[in-house]
Amino acid sequence: MSRAAGFFLIFFTFLVIAIQPLTANAQQPQLFINELVAMPHQMLHDSRGEYDDWIEIYNAGDTAVCVAGFHLTDDLSKPTKAVIDSRFKQFTTIAPKGHLLLWLDKGTKGSPPIHVPLKLSGGGEQLGLFSPDGQLIDSVSFGPQKPNISYGRIGDGQAQWGFTKTPTPKAANPTELVTFAPKTQFDRPGGFYPNSISVAISGAAKRDTIRYTEDGTMPGRNNGKIYHTPLQIDTTTVIRAAIFGKGKRTEFPVTHTYFINDWSTLPVISLATDSLATLLRTNAGSGFKGENLVHLEFFEDGNQANFSVHAGFRLQGLAIRFYPQKSMAVRLRSEYGSETLSYPLFPQKPQLTTLHDFSIRASGNDNNRTLFRDGLMHSLVSKDMHIDYLAYRPVVVYVNGMYWGIHNIREKISQYYLTGNHTKKGKKADLLEWKTQPVQGKEDNFKQMMHYASSRDLSVPANYDTIAARVDLDNYIDYYIAETFYGNIDWPMANCKYWRPTKEGGKWRWIMFDVDLAFDLRNQRCRGHHNSIQYVLGTNNCHLPHLSHALLESTVLFRSLIKNDVFRERFVARYVDVMNTNFRADRVAAQIQLLRDSLATEMPKHIQRWSGKRGIRNMATWEKEVGDLYQFGIQRPDTMRHFLSEAFDLGTTVRLQINVHSSAGGTVQVNSIIPKGFPFVGIFFEKQKVTLIAQPAPGYRFKQWKETGESTPEKIITSPIDGAHTAVFERLK
Repeated sequence: MSRAAGFFLIFFTFLVIAIQPLTANAQQPQLFINELVAMPHQMLHDSRGEYDDWIEIYNAGDTAVCVAGFHLTDDLSKPTKAVIDSRFKQFTTIAPKGHLLLWLDKGTKGSPPIHVPLKLSGGGEQLGLFSPDGQLIDSVSFGPQKPNISYGRIGDGQAQWGFTKTPTPKAANPTELVTFAPKTQFDRPGGFYPNSISVAISGAAKRDTIRYTEDGTMPGRNNGKIYHTPLQIDTTTVIRAAIFGKGKRTEFPVTHTYFINDWSTLPVISLATDSLATLLRTNAGSGFKGENLVHLEFFEDGNQANFSVHAGFRLQGLAIRFYPQKSMAVRLRSEYGSETLSYPLFPQKPQLTTLHDFSIRASGNDNNRTLFRDGLMHSLVSKDMHIDYLAYRPVVVYVNGMYWGIHNIREKISQYYLTGNHTKKGKKADLLEWKTQPVQGKEDNFKQMMHYASSRDLSVPANYDTIAARVDLDNYIDYYIAETFYGNIDWPMANCKYWRPTKEGGKWRWIMFDVDLAFDLRNQRCRGHHNSIQYVLGTNNCHLPHLSHALLESTVLFRSLIKNDVFRERFVARYVDVMNTNFRADRVAAQIQLLRDSLATEMPKHIQRWSGKRGIRNMATWEKEVGDLYQFGIQRPDTMRHFLSEAFDLGTTVRLQINVHSSAGGTVQVNSIIPKGFPFVGIFFEKQKVTLIAQPAPGYRFKQWKETGESTPEKIITSPIDGAHTAVFERLK
């Protein structure tokens, strides 16, 4: 090779290397994330009428670009988090200097025209666009967003970002930024005051105007009074105030509730809403769809609100909607200001430090009776039982400053119930309700299991083991014990929800809810003590005879399982154990008294508010209802023992007293329970097996059973008779 040829080869190689980046850059599309909305409260809805997050992509190039197969992510370290579905290329091609609108709908996988399974955080985060081969095309990091306002480039493809004056999906971005009016400032916080007070409101610039309302509605440019001088507040009032100025955008108003010489022994929730009409309607067939905006203040300790948030609410329940006092579901969303509530709203579940939603119940079918029946049922199983229950807390509610009476706040059964009580955030689960569309996930696994249970003989051990591998039997048994002990006739062909984690080996569990028709001695169709054992065995459908087929359908799993000797023995033994502990007559009576006393002081005021509107008529009526509840509760254990013995041939009852020779030496497990103290007296059946297991404390050993001298810690009593059994422990030398 000549020197000239060698020089040319070196020069050519250098030239190829030098122009490679330019060629690559030329091939990369000139796409920009141009505009986004992370808090779309009733701003722009998709083809299904839903107000989802959305983004706009701008093509600054001179050729059309199809983004099918590209990825969007809210975490730049995970570039392939969500894909723009490649099946819909006709919807994802961006013309030169054109715009593409993408709906971000978490859980939606590419449904046409252009949805992407992603969700933006109203609190701010990253957003990135990646090519199919993993190249970063564009990204933006944004801070906290504002409801109904888009955040975009100031001019298509420009470097500066800001809140734009007008959202422009699929159109050129404006070059003007929006100016926000400041928040109003109150010189006194909302809270409880013994006498009239004066409240001053400030924060407006020289040419701005403060408007306020006293009826709970949102102040607007044409709604509310213009503020001039401090407000004199003589009665309980909600004050909502906002600043309005020329060319300025006004956000949610500041809201404070002032309670004047108005006290409660219960926590107080104050609701302020434009949607009062929704709460006043008594026609269950109209006006109940959709979510309404509400401002919520919660007062628990001291005079000031423990938290104050904007949220959405929608009515809950069916028949109860005919009642003037209604139940509602509260949902936190980014478009209202925050996706979560960080407050320990339910003391009995301290792990619930962050909530996405909760319910404010008006006690359903118990609304005109005791107001705490459902709460009682959940409180009785809240400890030492394998039941998914709902936390209960009684409160007093005010709506737009008007007294709305006693309610109870509860957990809402949603995906957030599962993450708060069981699964980790982001873990998938199937959540179903009997005979309805899945609340979350799919129903295939449950249907397969039910088909197996109904088509196989579960008395065969192998068939039973197949079901036991798919059902959490500890949960299922306790759930059926609770529902039947309560005599709940509005179940299981209704008010029946169950779930499972969608992982290998994930088992089905049942969630108890809506037990407002339990413990009812005066039910019109099932008078006295409902024989709920016959009920779940498919007979004695006294409540709704025309739904007998539905009863058989909804109890097929239990009726199949009970044919198995192992399951039946386990079910009976556990039922007996629970009636010796959680459902013991004196414990039930004490819990009724506790919940009754928690409402007693507030009850006269509640009755005054609702007595003429299908509510509780007077205090005597309430006390009578509480008395009936008490009577049912103390009678139910012996009644259920009779029903169980009749159904399963268990013979008469016997009393066993279990003792420990020294309380410091150890304890004794009795079947599935470990008594809280000794001596422990339990009621069992003469044809039931009872297992005692002596468990020595550290530093001790089990010596013997005093009455027989047996030295084996496990003692199985196959035919129990009245008598005592004492475990003797001795200190280790």
